[in-house]
Amino acid sequence: MKARAIENQDVLLRCAGLQVLDVITTLLFLARGVVEANPFVKWSISLTHGNFAGLLIVKSVALVLALTAVRAGRTGVVVKMNRFFQFLVVWNILALALSFRVH
Repeated sequence: MKARAIENQDVLLRCAGLQVLDVITTLLFLARGVVEANPFVKWSISLTHGNFAGLLIVKSVALVLALTAVRAGRTGVVVKMNRFFQFLVVWNILALALSFRVH
């Protein structure tokens, strides 16, 4: 039972870390003029009239969903979510790198 609690904690910490990295990389590429592609994130940003506040709302929802999934014994869902966010952070870094490309 203790091993499962440690695994769940690890999955949640990875999720939180990936959410932070997503916020940082998203703010950086938005500052470079790259357009946000996710309609929900776009809507949240426009609703709050600020990139950071809008992102915090979306990331808070993601973390609450992850915590709910782990508490329901669905840690595998959060592992899959983490894989998606790993891809997303890499995507954001690529978008940011391309924004520096000289024409």
